[in-house]
Amino acid sequence: MERPHTSIKQWLAQQQPSETILVTGVRLNQTSSGLEMILETTASDQIQATTKTEGNNFIADIPNTQQRLTSNNFFCQ
Repeated sequence: MERPHTSIKQWLAQQQPSETILVTGVRLNQTSSGLEMILETTASDQIQATTKTEGNNFIADIPNTQQRLTSNNFFCQ
């Protein structure tokens, strides 16, 4: 029988490394209820965002992504 992990270091060592998903484009669309942000990537089904609001700021934390944008990959409509 395996012994349970007793330290954070041991617990983190058993975690599978998450693959970084590259965001290659961003589109902003105005909608009737506000603004829609679309992230362009080949693995959108694996993106898991957590959001929160602080005052007038909307914050989306997407921990397993990395932006790889050029100036031509950001569109506003």
